Amino acid sequence: MASTIIRKILLAILCISTLALFFVVRVVMYQWYRISNKGYLIHEPTNHFSVPLDRCKRFNDFNLTVCIHDPKTDIYVSKRISQGVLWEGHLIKIIQDMIKEDRSLALIDIGANIGCYSLAAAGVGSRALAVEPMPHNLELLHASIALSHLQDVITVVPYAVSDGYYNMSLETEVTNQGRSLLKKADECIPSHQYTCTYTTTIKLDDLLKGTVYMSA
Repeated sequence: MASTIIRKILLAILCISTLALFFVVRVVMYQWYRISNKGYLIHEPTNHFSVPLDRCKRFNDFNLTVCIHDPKTDIYVSKRISQGVLWEGHLIKIIQDMIKEDRSLALIDIGANIGCYSLAAAGVGSRALAVEPMPHNLELLHASIALSHLQDVITVVPYAVSDGYYNMSLETEVTNQGRSLLKKADECIPSHQYTCTYTTTIKLDDLLKGTVYMSA
């Protein structure tokens, strides 16, 4: 009887020790990754993109060029821009005016989508972090950055932001590429109305600490 109890205690200690070791290794590997890369993996600037030029619209009043999705399928942001109206242009103008008044300001654009805010901030001389996990948005964002020659002032961070480091999924409405919900990886179910994209999250603190700028 006593030997059975001892075996159970030893087995419990072994399980706890294994879990603790796994946690420690994970933390150590994460810290090593951050140190060795001086921050998180960012997308390197590029001049190569496959976006049709007729999908890229110039707004001289805002000093920006933005590339869009097919307006027939992205019926809100891209359709509006294709009609010659910058999405949320009145808010973008406020941000540009703020930057013009204080050149020390920088923009952290979380959920950058196709990059209107980041491009606008960079267009008036500010540095910008464009945080966007969706691959199809990232392709358009890189095209806009290249066409605007803003590779040195916009840093693209291909992650979602949460309160921890998780493997998650983004549920995106098919007709509204700017509308995504962050869900647990097994909770997103693709359908005719929604698509699912798997992503990794980082913390807001990681952006505020400036580690991404160190990587640029």
